[in-house]
Amino acid sequence: MTRGHATARAWGRLLRLPNLCTAVADVAAGLALAGGPIALGRGALLLAAGPCLYAGGVVLNDWFDRHLDATERPTRPLPAGEIAPFAALAAGLLLLAAGVLLGRAAGRIPGAIAAAIALAALAYDAGLKRQAVASTVAIALCRLLDVGLGIAATPVGHGDLLLALPLAWYVAAVMPLSRVEVKGGPRWAPLTSLVLLMASAATGGFLVWARLFALTGGVAIATVATAAGLCLLPPLVDPSPVRLQQAISRILLGIIPLDAALCLGGERPWVALPILLLFLPARALARRIAMT
Repeated sequence: MTRGHATARAWGRLLRLPNLCTAVADVAAGLALAGGPIALGRGALLLAAGPCLYAGGVVLNDWFDRHLDATERPTRPLPAGEIAPFAALAAGLLLLAAGVLLGRAAGRIPGAIAAAIALAALAYDAGLKRQAVASTVAIALCRLLDVGLGIAATPVGHGDLLLALPLAWYVAAVMPLSRVEVKGGPRWAPLTSLVLLMASAATGGFLVWARLFALTGGVAIATVATAAGLCLLPPLVDPSPVRLQQAISRILLGIIPLDAALCLGGERPWVALPILLLFLPARALARRIAMT
């Protein structure tokens, strides 16, 4: 491998390239849930803003964690010396700024939502991640606001963000696992994640019961959440780092079909198909680049 290829691979790992597909899927789901006409240019700006904000957040997360990672994860790009800390800091801040500017270019409301995502990501990176409840709320909020970016694509922001609540529960299920993935941990971590995944499925059912969501969407949400729950069986038996990290990656990939399921309850259910297609590059990249 040439030095240029090694550097490109290191940046791909730092940016969590497979995960960026999930950020695009979140915004696309919001576009599907939005009511009213959507200008093509506005939608494109927001589809670009989502992954910029996500990438900025994860790069800065590694920058803040670079000293801890030197002990716990020495093979990551920053502690391994593959990327200079200043370059990572600059890239993270520029990506967050780009995400906010792209959101603002789409309108005042999307700009405000993008700024809120950037602030929540910074708060998480800078210290909230050390608090179990606060970090979970921050991550779930970022994902909800990603969907909100898409909903805000309409001139007056029609659409109901409540329809994305199953996504919030689903993403929250990653956090108990991520807190113990380095050293392994007690079985309460995957068990807590399983409860949160079932809450995601139950919320989809409630939305159907409340006649806010189509039955097909509720069934799809329950199916995705249940499939993700099955991924937790190995770490429930053996909560080792390898098992936990595999479960995290599979649950993260599941965000894409979950976003597709959300589309089935919105104004544009056909958006589910292009969202599902994002699973292909995400899965291919995940085989080469770790998602955690």
